Amino acid sequence: MRWSVGLFWLSFGAVALPARAQAPVAPSTASTSAFPADAPATEPPVGEPLPAPPSPSPTPTPTPTPPDAAPPVAPPAALNASSSGPPSTALSTPTPPPELDTRSNRERRPFFIGGELGWNGLSGLGVNFSYHPHPHVALDTGAGLSLTGWRASFRVRANFLTGEWTPFLGAGLSYATGLGDQDVELEAKGEKAKLRVLPSPFMQIAGGVNYTGREGFVFTATTGYSILLRDHNTTFSSGSMDTYNDAKAIYDGGLILSVAFGYAF
Repeated sequence: MRWSVGLFWLSFGAVALPARAQAPVAPSTASTSAFPADAPATEPPVGEPLPAPPSPSPTPTPTPTPPDAAPPVAPPAALNASSSGPPSTALSTPTPPPELDTRSNRERRPFFIGGELGWNGLSGLGVNFSYHPHPHVALDTGAGLSLTGWRASFRVRANFLTGEWTPFLGAGLSYATGLGDQDVELEAKGEKAKLRVLPSPFMQIAGGVNYTGREGFVFTATTGYSILLRDHNTTFSSGSMDTYNDAKAIYDGGLILSVAFGYAF
């Protein structure tokens, strides 16, 4: 019997304790007394104007911010220099390689070949050859056809300067074969004469100017005097002796006038 009563009270306590824990808590009267819900709103006394509502605070005008300045654009040279790759050929001009050979043109190009046209020159109408053992010294030769026959000449020339243009003086020898058995007919003052041109040795004293360009072009202008080294180089064949005496002087040498063009290498 005692065991049954103890079991009853134990079962009753197990049911009553959860129900008590879940019971709602009554609101506190102290919290509502501070803010009474039924308190009447206060009204202004009669005859007094209503207070003006507070004016809204002015909205601040936003200050425009200046746009960010664009970054400076580097010049093409700076861009090209800052790039890690090879320089652009569109922005940079290649510089020519420095000239390492500082010798004069006649020392760099000592040989010359060209054509001559002139009177009493090295070849008359023919070909000239030159060699410069030194920029101030040249050995000139020529071969061609002249008024006194086939001509061959040799001359030593002294150049005053080493630049492209230089004046010069020279001296040499020239030999013409003559015209053989062929007579030359001349006419002067209405009278005719025939003469024969003999082999003719000459000594030449000449001066002039020479141009030798860096690319090899050569120009030479020569003047001077050609001296016959024998008593005479013509013989009278027939006709007027006066005409012969007047005409034979053109075969005796005299003034030198010639120009030559060519290439030096």
